[in-house]
Amino acid sequence: MGEILDHILTGADSNTYVVFVHGLPGTLNIGQFRDASTHLADSNIAQSYRYSLRRDDGLWNELKAKKGLVGSVRQLKAFDCVDYQTHVNDLVSIVDGLRGRVIVAGHSYGAAVAIGASDVVSNKIEGMFLSSPFLELAWWKKLLGFKGFNGFPKADELVEMVQNYEGEVRVMYSRDDSINNPQKNAKRIIACKGEGSIARVNNSSQHDFFGSVREEYVALLGEFVSYVGREN
Repeated sequence: MGEILDHILTGADSNTYVVFVHGLPGTLNIGQFRDASTHLADSNIAQSYRYSLRRDDGLWNELKAKKGLVGSVRQLKAFDCVDYQTHVNDLVSIVDGLRGRVIVAGHSYGAAVAIGASDVVSNKIEGMFLSSPFLELAWWKKLLGFKGFNGFPKADELVEMVQNYEGEVRVMYSRDDSINNPQKNAKRIIACKGEGSIARVNNSSQHDFFGSVREEYVALLGEFVSYVGREN
């Protein structure tokens, strides 16, 4: 798989893998990923591969020491030294190194990374589960003056990649989310893949999922992974 990024591989002895790609700023330990990994393992559905997106670890640890939301948002700077295509290439390398059926679960910015990888190794990725999909950098630019990553595609380009992707796609998003307008992003994906691509629309304002919404995420992802397994 090339350079080994910080990762956790868990689950049953299965030839099905779910690769989780987190958003920004974030880590492989976001709550819905941990809970979903436990569910997939306990139900003998699949193995889970959670990993941390490439970043400046020294800067990350420095900024992590800051308290509160402002400190968390500042951690974005630890990722600004890495371009989007590098994140895509890392995911492609991980997928190529797994011997079995691969499904990618991308959250927020991680959904855009998943889409980019599917455009390169569509024959290896049999399904994508995209939650609160992030297709544009405008919000970060407005909030922080964040320059974004070199090479991040335009929203139209990401939607076209999804349209060309022949595997199964499911989208889960919250109805009212001020962070990255997932309604608009998700609806663009759904428009090109059909109503069957809707996993769930939550009547909440949660971008990262908590409580009952997290429980829904875990259950719906498990159902999707099982469905892709039956179809192939």
